[in-house]
Formats: sequence, structure tokens, C-alpha cells
Amino acid sequence: MEISLCQNKSAQIEQFLALSAKTRQQLAGVINKYPAAIGDIEHLKQVSAEQLQNAIVSLQGFSLSLSECAETGVNPWDDRRFLELCLKQLKMTVSQEYLDNLASDDIVEGYTLENIQIFRNMRFMEICGYSLEDVLTFPWPNLYERSTTITDKVLERVREAIETTRVLAANTENHYMKERASSTRQVVEVGFRYIGPLFSSPGKPSGYLISCRAKMLDEMPSRHELRFL
Repeated sequence: MEISLCQNKSAQIEQFLALSAKTRQQLAGVINKYPAAIGDIEHLKQVSAEQLQNAIVSLQGFSLSLSECAETGVNPWDDRRFLELCLKQLKMTVSQEYLDNLASDDIVEGYTLENIQIFRNMRFMEICGYSLEDVLTFPWPNLYERSTTITDKVLERVREAIETTRVLAANTENHYMKERASSTRQVVEVGFRYIGPLFSSPGKPSGYLISCRAKMLDEMPSRHELRFL
């Protein structure tokens, strides 16, 4: 049994790395920068089989959506169209009300009910100091630092949106967020905007989308250290 599990994990890692390489190639020319992964093979060996499988599914959907963009002439920076393509791959839907509240400069992320990222738009990719390999396989607190008060507030608002199946304004103040482990440790000012449930069947949320606006404050903040409460 141990040998079987090991072989299965090795196959997972091989598939994940192949998808990562393909996605990196697809993103060339779409975004201005795409950082090298901070994780390595030893890190992936420590990731659970379930988390790695979730990461593979997320990468597959993202890659297929990028392929469809190339085949149909859709600009991946067209947020609505790219979101529609990705949600089709994920077999999920979101309300028209949420789409109507999207602005052209929004960063948009999608998560499962377990807060696993399953969607991100090109604005997220452009400002993020991590590769998708890292975003999908490291725990969020290992990658980012921000006020726990803000995190608690936004998660409470997410719970409310899921329970009521409504689109809600985030109602959180702008705040600073720092990357803990990227090559730059960059600091970004973030303002959340809207939260909307994602559905895999009518009336039953299976995840959520959250939009925000973000502004880079310091790309190389190594000369100072921020601390968050």
C-alpha cells in the first residue's frame, strides 16, 4: 500500500509540474511578469494528495480557459469573458448582479467553500508576486500577512453572502497586505468590493467570488518591516 501511494503521489507531482510549465508558457506575453516558483519538489512531496489534486484541477481549468481564449480570439484581460470561460470549465455559475458590479480595474478571485482558490483574473496575476504553483500549494498565511481583524471581517461577510445566496458589498476598510515569502516581499494596499456566491446547482452555493482594487505601495520594501495586528 505504501508503494502504491508513493507512486500515485509521484504521478500527481509529475502532472502538476507539466501543467505548471504549460500555464507558464501560455501566460508569456499575456502578463508582464510571472515569477519563478518558491516551492520545489521537496515542498510538493509534503503537500497532501487531496490538495495537490485540487491544484491540478484548478490549473487544468485555467489552462483550458487560456487555450480557448487563444482559439476564439478572446482577450484574457476581458474580465467578463475570461470569467465566463473559467466558470464553464469549473461547471459553476454566478449571478448577473455580480457581473454587473465588476469594474474594469477589479482584481477578481474565486474560492471554494473551504477557501481554496479556483479562479483569478489577469489583474491578480499581474500584481501577485507568486507563481500559481505557490498560490495553489502553500497555505495562505505562509504567503501573505495582513491584519487578522480585516481577515475575520471579510470571512464573516463571505459567510453571510453564502448563507443568504446574495451579492454583498464587502464593507471592509482599505488595508495593507504584505507578501511574506516572495522575492520582493512587496506591499499592496487592498480594498475589497463585492462578494458573490458561486453555484454548481441552483440555490446551492459551492464557492464564492470576491473582487477588490489593489495598488502597489512598495515593490521592494526590504528597507523597512511592517507588522500587522
